[in-house]
Amino acid sequence: MSKYKINWIRFITEYLPYVLRTNIISFAYVCLKAIRRIHFGLETQIEETDRILSYNSQYPNFQRLLNDLYDTTDRKIKVHDGHAAEYFLLAYPNEEQKPIHIGFVVVKPMSEYKSYAGFIIELPVVFESDRDLVKKIRRTVDNYKFAGTNYQIIFN
Repeated sequence: MSKYKINWIRFITEYLPYVLRTNIISFAYVCLKAIRRIHFGLETQIEETDRILSYNSQYPNFQRLLNDLYDTTDRKIKVHDGHAAEYFLLAYPNEEQKPIHIGFVVVKPMSEYKSYAGFIIELPVVFESDRDLVKKIRRTVDNYKFAGTNYQIIFN
């Protein structure tokens, strides 16, 4: 149901002179085949563009996009906010100017801090064996995410 839908028979009959309508409608319809083909291509292009623009980089829209494209039946692909690195805040009381002993401090390897993800995509374990599908998902996410935003794909 496109907004540019044209009823070609009605179009031909309305724009032909009344005297020629009975004889030439089929001939004019055949003559407009090239124009009808171009118009059909335009309609499909508009529908495809509208579908592409209906998604954006928000997490619910990412989740809907990935489920619409790659998991239409189960819809088990989840997208949520990433985990930020934990920061420890050390405070110095004003009167003493000495550090306070806070107990245990968890030291993580540097690789964990570099893998900070802006958002996380949880895929079903079934997708783990299909590397081509994971590459397609990565390409799709790269098209829609903000530039410079990191993400991580996890299999659950």
